[in-house]
Amino acid sequence: MRHPIPLYESVIGLGLLALGLVLLCRRLPPGVVALSVGLGYLIGRSLLDLLRAPIGVPGADPRFVGGLTLTQALSLVLVPLLGIALAFLMQRGRRRAVLA
Repeated sequence: MRHPIPLYESVIGLGLLALGLVLLCRRLPPGVVALSVGLGYLIGRSLLDLLRAPIGVPGADPRFVGGLTLTQALSLVLVPLLGIALAFLMQRGRRRAVLA
């Protein structure tokens, strides 16, 4: 079965746009919106890569370590780092709110 990956990616993009706009209306520390949308994009793209053609199919995405695509391999590193950065920004924002 072939999946309309560009359509799925468009839906994810619109969902992330809505998330970003909702988060922008709140008083959040600088960088929280960007990190949240970035995390959502990495996770969404990694999940979409599971639907892409497998190894051995002509024209398929190249696979790297452990049969992961480049996006999935980068996400394994970046998602935890961005999650830590997001937690740090939120914690710092809470401390500033308490001190104000």
